[in-house]
Amino acid sequence: LAALQTQINNEIGQSQQQIEQLKASITQKQAQSAAALSQAEWYEQQAATHWQLSRKTGPTWTEERKAKGKSGTSKTVTITHVDHDWIIWDTYTKQAVSLREQAANLLKGITTDTTNQNTASDILKQWQEASAVADQTVLSKPKSTTKSVNPNNRSNNSKPASLKNKPNPPYIVTGK
Repeated sequence: LAALQTQINNEIGQSQQQIEQLKASITQKQAQSAAALSQAEWYEQQAATHWQLSRKTGPTWTEERKAKGKSGTSKTVTITHVDHDWIIWDTYTKQAVSLREQAANLLKGITTDTTNQNTASDILKQWQEASAVADQTVLSKPKSTTKSVNPNNRSNNSKPASLKNKPNPPYIVTGK
């Protein structure tokens, strides 16, 4: 019974530790999810600003200019410009989507951890009920007055009454 109580107490401790770890994991994931959503909103706002400033034609745009050389002849020169606002808009938009996906995955993890926490709480209640039953058994068990008999003790005192006056059987040693 003592070994059973020890095992029950160990299981209760493990269940409580598991519940605390799950609570910490849930809290951490909630904070990470909130941070990811906050960052995603910032990136979306910045992306909107840069979209307004961009030419909306992609990362580069071209311009043709007429230039006169030293000889006085004019020729057309194509100049390629980088649209930094479009590049920033594209990068920030992709980053915002990534952060929102990360937050959604964290929320799924919170749901899983909450389910596991509920299961661990149910298991803890069962172990606590088992502990209460074991404690009640110890309290209600009458004190035993019987002697324990050592089976290896071969004296006449440990024999049943019918065999008390008979000698121990002889041991025969055989061998070479």
